[in-house]
Amino acid sequence: MKLSKENLPDLIESYLQDIEDFGDETIYTPEYTLVCESILKDTKKLILESKNFSLSLLRESVKNGTSLQKEVMEDFILYIKSFD
Repeated sequence: MKLSKENLPDLIESYLQDIEDFGDETIYTPEYTLVCESILKDTKKLILESKNFSLSLLRESVKNGTSLQKEVMEDFILYIKSFD
């Protein structure tokens, strides 16, 4: 599935479902999964309001964020790239 503004919500939901179903339980704890969901939902709002959309915009959305936000976004980007 190619990344686009239109399919971003579906990609986020797929990512969250996959980390819950298949993720390493020592890393993707229920608490960590909730943090991922929060970060990606907030990012989704920003992205959907933007005019230009790209992977760099995803990275940029957490540029000034915490290391956890950056880690989650990089993991999500790797997930998206696995579909290319």
